[in-house]
Amino acid sequence: HGPRGAARVYAPQKGADEAAVDLLDAGLQHLGQLLEGLTGQDISNTPGSGAAGGLGAGSLAFLKATLQPGITTVMEFTQFEKALEGQDYIITGEGQLDEQTLHGKLIKGITERAQPRNIPVLALCGALRVAPEAVTEIGLQAAFSIQNRPVDLPTALQQPGERLESTAYHLGRGLGR
Repeated sequence: HGPRGAARVYAPQKGADEAAVDLLDAGLQHLGQLLEGLTGQDISNTPGSGAAGGLGAGSLAFLKATLQPGITTVMEFTQFEKALEGQDYIITGEGQLDEQTLHGKLIKGITERAQPRNIPVLALCGALRVAPEAVTEIGLQAAFSIQNRPVDLPTALQQPGERLESTAYHLGRGLGR
């Protein structure tokens, strides 16, 4: 909970308005207090404890789990390092490239693993909400929004496949593929 807690960081990305964010944040704070009362430990400020609506905190409290960044788990499970061997490019996607992408989304994990191998990473996204400098800071060669005209969110969500296919086609043509 708090200014950098799960509700404030992630809920607006999922469409929550300020009132909903306040309610969610208060709920996470209350959950933290309940868990502290049960376990004697304040786990509410543990990184990842607010993930998935507090699932991280529950796992710490009741399962005595150890939390690790999701990117680490995904990369290990998919044997990502091995999959990088012999690749010329990586094309990945994200619903929204924003400031949060700088702090641990999947794309950041991909670029961190591709850079030592000099593999360019290109991203397709629904919304591109960072400055060009941030695209470079994330480690991307380039980023492209699949929105080819101004539309509201409900309209954008109606045909993401067509928009993605069109943008991917143009990207592939640009790469000579």
